[in-house]
Amino acid sequence: MKISFERGGDIDNSYHDLPTSQILRLLEENDPQINHIEIIITNWPVDHIDLGMALSKNTNLRSLLLRHNQRLDKAKVRLYQRGILEAISNNRHLNNLELLAFDGSVAFQELASFLEQNENLKSFHFKCSFGPVTRDDFVTLVTALSKRKSPLEKIVIHSCQLGDDGIKAMTTYFLNHVEMTPKTICLHRNKIGETGYSAIAEIILNDDTRLEGIELDELEWPSNSIRSIGSALKSRRHPLNWFSFNSGHSDRSAMDMIRQLSSNPDLVPESLVICGPSSFGNDAMRALGNVLARRNSPLEMLRLDYFSVSNRGLCIFMEAFRENCNAVPRFLDFNQIYCIDDYSDEDDDASTAETIAAISELLRNQICSLERLCIDCNGFYLDNELTSHITESLKSNDATTTILADVVQLTSNGWDHLANLLCDTTSIDSTYSSNHTLCEFGSTTSPPSNQVRLYFNMNNNANKQMVGRMKVIHHHFACNFNLDQFVGLQPALLTEFFHPVDQAFAERRQLISRCDSGEATEDGCWENNSLTIHYLMLKNNLDMVEF
Repeated sequence: MKISFERGGDIDNSYHDLPTSQILRLLEENDPQINHIEIIITNWPVDHIDLGMALSKNTNLRSLLLRHNQRLDKAKVRLYQRGILEAISNNRHLNNLELLAFDGSVAFQELASFLEQNENLKSFHFKCSFGPVTRDDFVTLVTALSKRKSPLEKIVIHSCQLGDDGIKAMTTYFLNHVEMTPKTICLHRNKIGETGYSAIAEIILNDDTRLEGIELDELEWPSNSIRSIGSALKSRRHPLNWFSFNSGHSDRSAMDMIRQLSSNPDLVPESLVICGPSSFGNDAMRALGNVLARRNSPLEMLRLDYFSVSNRGLCIFMEAFRENCNAVPRFLDFNQIYCIDDYSDEDDDASTAETIAAISELLRNQICSLERLCIDCNGFYLDNELTSHITESLKSNDATTTILADVVQLTSNGWDHLANLLCDTTSIDSTYSSNHTLCEFGSTTSPPSNQVRLYFNMNNNANKQMVGRMKVIHHHFACNFNLDQFVGLQPALLTEFFHPVDQAFAERRQLISRCDSGEATEDGCWENNSLTIHYLMLKNNLDMVEF
């Protein structure tokens, strides 16, 4: 058995290799700081009664996730799931329950009872490991939900093979009790047919429910199901916050969904996730880009998962926003994409360099709304030359915070290019007007240089004026002094400490003295000498800087 605890938001995996007796004792200690427990039972060394007793004593548990090895004996799974449900039945603090190890033929009454009685439960993830869930079983769960006083925030039904009858039972209840609809509904691998999709479309279309997001991870889409879902999405008064669907084994379903949404781009869900495992052709990329580019405001997120796309397709998508850069999704995530090129047609060939050129053109536009770009594609890489193109385009960009790629091949010269973008030390003006927005670049396997990491840490400060001052201090005023000695000093004493600074600051010190004596106003200093502006900000705000 493996176990992970979460204390104050931090996952602690150090308990994975502890003896079983120690793990049980930790569960029994009822430490109020332990918010989440993940139990992965691999070889079942623990008696289900002992585990149940330990869990029953932990009344402070807020989140429980249970997994198991699917090769295990079904009879043992039944014993454990029943024991665990009985153990947590008295825990009224649990707000997240994830049962990723469940036999659909037993313990439904215990599960229904827990769902009904625990009003603090907000999120429920249920995956059936053995056997289908019957319609009567699911009606039992829905009935339990109907007896709650407060709704769930999220419900995930995974591999339960509900079919149309189970989906209909759920949606009928939620349509009749709109105030009890979860904000998020996720349906994975449940053998939904055309009737089931029509029922889901009804709940999407109803703006009076609490529904904010829905995930449909099914590999098969009956002929009219995409049309019914797409029609419901585009007919709402307000767009969903989040919509995710698996387009199956070809991009036909994705194309059908895009066509449905094209008639009203502003009702495309604010966060859109399209999953493979199919190819996403150039026509699909063009259609998707054209729909999103016609929006009046950018999506919060667009993510393409597990597709194969061409570099030309990526270029086509980026180029769609050329005339409307402020419609680029704020977060573009190409996740685990297989990047291919069609060399059978020279006109259709494109390289990583051309994709970078298309991305750079968007980033160069000052109204570009892209904040985060993640490209996890095999065949897509960032080297010194490509990075120099990106850094050049980011000089006037104050929106983009993150650019990540799966493969990063930067030498010290490449990181120097990036460092110069983040802090151009040519002059005080160039330092102050450097990029203070970018906080992450590269990949987890290619950590930045220490200098770049320093600038990233500075850029994490939301006060960008302060970031500029910190960089100016770091490169133009620090010299060989210990900056800590300046913190808290009166402005009148700063001149003594800055006396060794080069003669170029003499004029600015005179202007500051005139301001202090009342012979000139600070406005006059700002008007007379732009460099004085930075010196004044330093003089007046040094005590605000965090070193």
